[in-house]
Formats: sequence, structure tokens, C-alpha cells
Amino acid sequence: MSPLYRFARFLILLNISNPTTSLFTPSAPLSCTAKLTAAGVAGVNLLRYHHQLNKKEPSETWKGAQADYRAKWAGHVVENKEWLYAVQTLRNGITSNTFYASTVLSLFALAAGNVWTATQKARTISTLSKQSSGILSSSFTSLQGYRVAGLLLSLLASAYKFAQAARTMTHAGFMFPTARLSLLKKMMMKSENSQWSGFRYLYISMAGVVWVVWGDLAFGWALVGLWGFFKRIDGSPEKVTGDVDF
Repeated sequence: MSPLYRFARFLILLNISNPTTSLFTPSAPLSCTAKLTAAGVAGVNLLRYHHQLNKKEPSETWKGAQADYRAKWAGHVVENKEWLYAVQTLRNGITSNTFYASTVLSLFALAAGNVWTATQKARTISTLSKQSSGILSSSFTSLQGYRVAGLLLSLLASAYKFAQAARTMTHAGFMFPTARLSLLKKMMMKSENSQWSGFRYLYISMAGVVWVVWGDLAFGWALVGLWGFFKRIDGSPEKVTGDVDF
């Protein structure tokens, strides 16, 4: 278990078990800084996990193994000239990634629309009451603005990666009869990496939703939960499926 993970859990549990105590001002209610610190440590732990994941051998991770399988698939198609099989498989892959990209873009547009509506309401209320103006504007732009920006950026990154996966598959479809096999393999491996990244950003955006709706403390718990979830799904196909003869 990562030391950062244990420290993040300690901060989050401390915030829950003793809500009237702050790490920074003992006599004051729990400060926003303490909650942000707990969420920040959980976020750093998640970044550290992905850094270590990228340093592993490709065969030890789901992403690396699947990319290798796609490269082998490209070699099988070229060697056996199974063009119809290639067209059917690529069509399914392009269709699914296009669907993912369009769906995530729809979620992005929905979230952005809700943010715009909330912003307009805040501005309307602030013009009616000078006393509430400073509170609303500062709270929304400084803290809530960062939360919403994180959510929107993760959704946009997810849609972009899914679109790139469909794009590389489309290019590979035209290259099969003429391009070098090594180039085809790289294209198929890139399509897998893009698709994996699309799902990863989509999962992270769920933590962004938690951050916007329930705040920093819940966001920290969501990041801790994602860390455990990613550890279960990022292993090699043999480990994930429990089948040594995969």
C-alpha cells in the first residue's frame, strides 16, 4: 500500500471523525485548506500510480498487452490477406470509438450548459444584492470554477482520445494493402493507447462530478476509490481474468 495512499486516508478520516477540529486552526471549524490538502494528497498518489504504471513492462499491464495483441492482429491480417476480416474488425472499432467520443462530447456540452446557467444566475443575484455579490463571485470563480474546469477538461480529453482512436483505425484501414507492416503495427498500438486513455479520462471525470457536487472531502474519497479500481483493472489480461492460458 502506497505511503501517499495511507496519508490521504488519514487526512480524510481525520476530517470525518473530528469535524470541529482543523489541522491549521485548532479552535476553528474544519478549514477548506485541510479538505483540499487531503484531496491533493490523494491526487498526487493517483499521479504517482500512473507514473509507475508507465514504467512497467508492456506485458505486465492491460494497456501494453492489448496493444501488443493489436500489433499481432495486424501481422496476422497481412500475412493471411484476410482483408474482409480486417474491414469488419476495424469498422466495429471505429464505430465504437466514434460513439464514445460523441457521447462524451454530449456530456461535455450538458455540463458546460449547466455551468453557464449557474453563472448567469449568480450574476443576476449579485447585481440585486451587493452583500451577496462578493461571496457568490469569490466562491464560484475561485473554488467552484476550478472544480468545474477540471470536470470539463477531463471530459474534453476523453472525447479527444476516443476520436484519435477512431482516426488511427481509419488511417490503418487504408494503409493495410500498401504500407509497411511495422508502420501498421504502430498505428494499431496507437489506437489501443488512445482508446485506453479515453476510458481513463472518462473514469477520472467521475471524480470530477463528485468534486463539483459534494466538495473536496468527497473528491478525496473518490480519488482513493479510483486508485483501488485502477489497480484491479490495469494488470495483465492473465491477472485480470484469472486465466493463465489467456
